Amino acid sequence: MFELGAETMHLPLEEKMQFEQGNEGVSFGYKAAGANATDETGARDCVEFINIAKDDALSFPKPTHRTYPSTVMNNMERVVTPFVRKSIEVNDTILSVLNKRLGLPEGTLNNLHKLEEHSGSEARCIKTPKDHRMSPDKATLGAHTDFGSLVSEMSHDLDKPRC
Repeated sequence: MFELGAETMHLPLEEKMQFEQGNEGVSFGYKAAGANATDETGARDCVEFINIAKDDALSFPKPTHRTYPSTVMNNMERVVTPFVRKSIEVNDTILSVLNKRLGLPEGTLNNLHKLEEHSGSEARCIKTPKDHRMSPDKATLGAHTDFGSLVSEMSHDLDKPRC
């Protein structure tokens, strides 16, 4: 996934913009650096990322929501789908443990995250500029992830994407 993120972020901007998220409230696709305001002054963010829908990874080669840059499409079966499947396996294990520890009826939490139902879950690769420093008194869109049942983040060098 790190290599896929790096390859995708190195594509020409014009090519990545063909897969832009757009303004319809969907987060799947590419987001360019500076696309979002981070505060009331209109200061722009400095990260770019590609969000790949869990549903698209699992339905490949038939898109559920959309298509992605060639770097993603050419590696969907070999890289993205196995990554998503392993993430789901980890997620299901954690939900099962939480379910038991909370004393809920067996399968309660897992049944809220059924694999066959469409969701907003996604795999995200983020590129943050190497020299980016977040000011503690300023809102910013730094490296983060916030979609899906549970969130986990793997970090890599700041001048390379995070997945």
